[in-house]
Amino acid sequence: MTVVLPELTLLAHLEVCLSKLRNDLALHHAEPEKTWLYRVFGELKIDAYRYFDEAHALLLQLTPGQGPFTITLGFPEQTAGMPAVALLLPGEDTGKTNAIGMNPELAEADDDDYYAPGLAAAAGSNGALGRSFSATYNLMIIAHTSQQTVMIYHLLRALLIGSMPQLAGKLALPELRGRDVNIDPETGPYPGMAMRQLSISFSYESRVPALFDDVPVLPIGRFLGHPA
Repeated sequence: MTVVLPELTLLAHLEVCLSKLRNDLALHHAEPEKTWLYRVFGELKIDAYRYFDEAHALLLQLTPGQGPFTITLGFPEQTAGMPAVALLLPGEDTGKTNAIGMNPELAEADDDDYYAPGLAAAAGSNGALGRSFSATYNLMIIAHTSQQTVMIYHLLRALLIGSMPQLAGKLALPELRGRDVNIDPETGPYPGMAMRQLSISFSYESRVPALFDDVPVLPIGRFLGHPA
């Protein structure tokens, strides 16, 4: 049993999606209109900025001086090879599906046992305790121009929407939202860079082995009154 690290789950999911996208571009290099990326962006453009062409160049590292497009845990230490995406955790709260206790595994309480000793035994050295959480992670996009941030934002959002069944199998009830990041480009962490964020919220449960054998269990409530 290992603890759930949702940032690693999300990072691994995105890396698999990007790898599949790159393989698809390589497979249909002679017929780009057959690629998933073209089906997403098609002929969309702003002035001379064609979204498909720019995304294609970004993913296959076709622009001179550009490093590989990466998603990192936390802000990257340097801007060389930008654009990049930083995976950040702005907030996490206790979930809404927790029991009053600590969600012990293998809970079978006898109706005649006020303290339900079976729960404590199940959560002992061979059991686990868990909590559910509601978390929001930000994908902070850092690029040279605002056009790049817009393109990467919609690329990542499309990847997540297009892989939502697979993502929902790992992180429950995913929701997407986004916003521009208003940071002074001269005084912010990356002078001269444009930034935008895509946020993803979800629920998950983390279970760990019980540390002590004698896990205290809250008493099971009993109704001792009489119905009106």
